[in-house]
Amino acid sequence: MSAFLGPIHHWLFKKIKIVESRRSQVITALQKRYGDEVTHLIEELEKEYGEKIEGRPLEEMVGENPIHGFLQAMIAKVEVGEGRLAAAVINKYKGDGFHLLLEETEKHGRETGKTAIQEKSLKELSPKEVHATLNDYFLQGMPCDHVTTASPRSNKLLELQHSRCLHKGNWGVAGAPFMEMCCFANIWIGGFVQAVKPGMRFERHVSVASGGSGCLAEFSIY
Repeated sequence: MSAFLGPIHHWLFKKIKIVESRRSQVITALQKRYGDEVTHLIEELEKEYGEKIEGRPLEEMVGENPIHGFLQAMIAKVEVGEGRLAAAVINKYKGDGFHLLLEETEKHGRETGKTAIQEKSLKELSPKEVHATLNDYFLQGMPCDHVTTASPRSNKLLELQHSRCLHKGNWGVAGAPFMEMCCFANIWIGGFVQAVKPGMRFERHVSVASGGSGCLAEFSIY
């Protein structure tokens, strides 16, 4: 193997796999809702997506490839794959498909939050600690992509700013609607936050998708 694999690489790979698992959960829900009607659509998208990441050791997948480029390619794979699925579903099923995606995405966020509680033995968390926990599960580009500023405003409020959207390029390649994909990201985070800290909410007030130059969000205890 040409590249040394350290904890940070496995940390990022875990977050990449979470995106794939969200996509898989949505596919299961689509098949349950629409049955054979959606089968051909899913089969074509699976051909484009290629071999699944889940269940395959990182060391085996990397081989002799440089680790940085490999992980960037994996981020593109899962985000483009999820975007293509969302675009196809919204195009075919319109509002009903969109709301199904929202429902399953929020559900996956809550389930991931419950997993985080078990893995980290979480108890009472401040907004800052919730954001730090979220960062271990929500895929937000590469570790070297420094676009986020977290600013505690009180012990009950954390302000989060993103100077640019790290997902936009991959969603664009997928032909996915930017605003809808932003909604999915927000509702996943909201579900995660509610699971790890009942009584806390996540709200995004400004986004690149809605025309902002950056994103502004808050984690707040109410």
